[in-house]
Amino acid sequence: MLRDGAVIYTSKLNSLKRFKDDASEVRTGFECGAGVANFNDVKVGDILECFSVTKMSAAEAAGQGGGSAGKK
Repeated sequence: MLRDGAVIYTSKLNSLKRFKDDASEVRTGFECGAGVANFNDVKVGDILECFSVTKMSAAEAAGQGGGSAGKK
């Protein structure tokens, strides 16, 4: 959750609804309701920013590097 450009809370999205029905996704431009686990201090102007975290080994991370450091 971002407020005035600063991260004020990080947690999991625990609900997503379209009208009164649970949803797994909502297309751009459609209204929905979202619940953030253990957070209910939403204020006008707050921004809900979603991201996913993927755990991987150091070898997997090195294999995904897009940089060309050390290559000629």
